[in-house]
Amino acid sequence: MACPKHTCSAGTTKKSGAEPAGVTSSTAQVQCCETKTAPAKAKTVSGSIKFAVALPSGTNISQFLADTGVKTGVQKGIAQKLGVDASWVTVKLSVDASNRRLAQSRQLAEQKIKVDFTVTIPPGTTGVKSAATIETALKGTADTSSWKQALETGIKAEDGAFKTAAVTVSAVGHVTTTTTTKAPAASTSKAATSDPVASASANNARDSLPRAVVVAMAGVVACVGV
Repeated sequence: MACPKHTCSAGTTKKSGAEPAGVTSSTAQVQCCETKTAPAKAKTVSGSIKFAVALPSGTNISQFLADTGVKTGVQKGIAQKLGVDASWVTVKLSVDASNRRLAQSRQLAEQKIKVDFTVTIPPGTTGVKSAATIETALKGTADTSSWKQALETGIKAEDGAFKTAAVTVSAVGHVTTTTTTKAPAASTSKAATSDPVASASANNARDSLPRAVVVAMAGVVACVGV
């Protein structure tokens, strides 16, 4: 009995590579099949921060929200506070709803900002950078002073116009934790791509043809054209 004719049981799949010798109906499952390995999946932890910011003179809230340095600074501040890589963090800054209501009645000395952020944790991450640890940190946080310091430090390091902006954090919270449904990105290498080493060798071989052979070939072409 050959492996191609055997149907693997649920939860298993055909082994890759050469077919083993001596496959029989009683040994086919063991010899031809292997347990499926579930693709590793990333996890995302989403949270939110609310803070008030005293803007430097001559600036406004629209400029603050549109400033790329501010956004990068907040991103890096969150990453530093949670102990993760900044590349794992995405942020979205907006005016807090309470700020819009108050702005209708008077000029505000401080502008209230809401930050919605997501931390994407690579598959297999454990320890202090794991999704569980980050979720616990966001659910149990009451240390707004350390969040204030992290955000201010991040903004100061990345921005010019708003490096003196004073931040007062009022709330930090966990929103949700999810597991992505997509498998990790496959390797960018493709089997169909030509081998650059082989191509270079072929080019070198062509370029190294004796001059006499090249001249003779040119003569033949000329004769044919007559």
